[in-house]
Amino acid sequence: MSSAGVSILAFFIDWLATLANQVSFAVQKSGHMDQEKKKQTVSSDQTIESTMFCSWKGIAGLGLTIVGIIGHTSALPFCDLTLIACNSSSAILINMFISKKYLGEKFIAKYDVTAAGLVSLGTLAIILMSNKDQQTFPVDRLLAVLTSF
Repeated sequence: MSSAGVSILAFFIDWLATLANQVSFAVQKSGHMDQEKKKQTVSSDQTIESTMFCSWKGIAGLGLTIVGIIGHTSALPFCDLTLIACNSSSAILINMFISKKYLGEKFIAKYDVTAAGLVSLGTLAIILMSNKDQQTFPVDRLLAVLTSF
């Protein structure tokens, strides 16, 4: 597979890992919301923290977080940092959609459209100002950079 093909595959894996992380946050928040409802209806001595990861939403959220971490870690060496920055900004937009659709949060256009526009402009600026020259570094130079203080 060519270098560009590996980079595109790594970008796709990183995007899926970003999606898994954002879904995990929503699932965990939903689990917390369920625990809060239970706490309001039943007087219980247990805290939310002690019961959260005993529920299926807590376990699923933790599992998705681990899948996301593994995806990010496996894609990082093969993907351009500019592409990873784009994935990070897409996480904000994914989170806006998930919170509105599944968590019942309100969409306030005055703030949310402005925020999405600024995130998109920031991502565009990163792409346009990125260094597009292919560089190779010998191992001894990389080691010197990593060990110099």
